[in-house]
Amino acid sequence: METTKAYHVSLFRPRERLSPEDFRPPLVHPGWPKPEGGLWLSLWREGWGPEWGLWWLVRYHVPAPRYLQAPVWEVSLEGLDLRVAELQVPDFLGGNWDGLVVLPDLLEQRVDTKPGAPPPWKRWWYGWDVRTVWLRKWPGEKRIRFLGTLAEVCPKEAVRTFLEEGDDR
Repeated sequence: METTKAYHVSLFRPRERLSPEDFRPPLVHPGWPKPEGGLWLSLWREGWGPEWGLWWLVRYHVPAPRYLQAPVWEVSLEGLDLRVAELQVPDFLGGNWDGLVVLPDLLEQRVDTKPGAPPPWKRWWYGWDVRTVWLRKWPGEKRIRFLGTLAEVCPKEAVRTFLEEGDDR
């Protein structure tokens, strides 16, 4: 993995402090590829900066200016024991590791080179839309740094695109 930092955007619980209370132990539900709990982070997405939240909102929700006030944190991944997800469904609850790195583009490339690849809806990572780090253990306060709101952290071009997208709907 080429980065030692990831980012958390609190789109639906807008507070200026990220704390262990926001973290819950992992819980896996059958039929849903993403486990509940843990801490969801995104890796750098070129063109959008660290806060993939805007990209996600433009793609899946009606953009609203209030989301620009969502707080953004940077989390240090240095020294954490992170597994890179493979083609088989990971055991989110098993093992003694800190987190999982999900690279959907890489997984798609790998599965496309295998004969008889399963259709997209049968791939466990299908719902993982961006490069993601899922931490199963709270990383510690010293690893977390508050960067500001989406409006403050996002490149101006991304904010402008987000607002224009809202006007078009």
